[in-house]
Amino acid sequence: MRETVRGNPAARTAVSIALHDLVATQLEVPLYRYWGLDPAETLETSYTIGLDDLETMREKTETAVDRGYGTLKVKLGTDRDLEIVQTIRAAAPDVRLFVDANEAWTPREAVAKIDRLAEFDLAFVEQPVPAEDPEGLQFVYERSSLPIAADESCVTLADIPRIADRCDIANLKLMKCGGLREARRMISTARAHGLEVMCGCMTESNASIAAACHLAPLLDYADLDGSLLLADDLADGVPMSDGRIDLAGLERPGTGAVLDGSLD
Repeated sequence: MRETVRGNPAARTAVSIALHDLVATQLEVPLYRYWGLDPAETLETSYTIGLDDLETMREKTETAVDRGYGTLKVKLGTDRDLEIVQTIRAAAPDVRLFVDANEAWTPREAVAKIDRLAEFDLAFVEQPVPAEDPEGLQFVYERSSLPIAADESCVTLADIPRIADRCDIANLKLMKCGGLREARRMISTARAHGLEVMCGCMTESNASIAAACHLAPLLDYADLDGSLLLADDLADGVPMSDGRIDLAGLERPGTGAVLDGSLD
């Protein structure tokens, strides 16, 4: 399929999800069981606090904590990054917190900012520099006081060896890598290179988020809150009460995704 449909990784992912869902559904088992994974070995997804004014970010943080989320991801890449993290940490002193610079910093700026941000007990920093600057990523990795996650630098299987000595965590996304099989290959390759693994997402409905949730037993971190950020999701999927990916609580076979009945 990669040769037939060049590019268009999201389209390939849609086909991959549909085929995996079909096979597991025909066998009347959830996808994680088809793969032989233990649903008890799951984890919670982070919840993203997007860039906004400080008061709005504080309010969103407090709401997320009140809803039970124990891991928050904070978007950075501004001239007030330190103030943002100070505000979020004050509003959520007990959660696991990591930040995503979205390629916004220069290498030297990243090192300086990370040194300042380390006092706020951050788990790691995601994509501090542009993906087209691998040497810059290595510069930051070698000098950072916090673990570094590669996102935009980690798109396909071929990227894993290139980032292996330049980060601590490989962040894969189904919509970028092209499907579930490719994602599992990336996870195995990242492990072989000594990297931790996170699965992230775009702004997506449960039609695709549900499929990614079945990878949870293979991951160290999950950033699968795409459907949680939607006002109205067209699909229901894997239960995620309080952010916990509850594969064992899934009662439907396949990926578990089902379209909202109101759309019938």
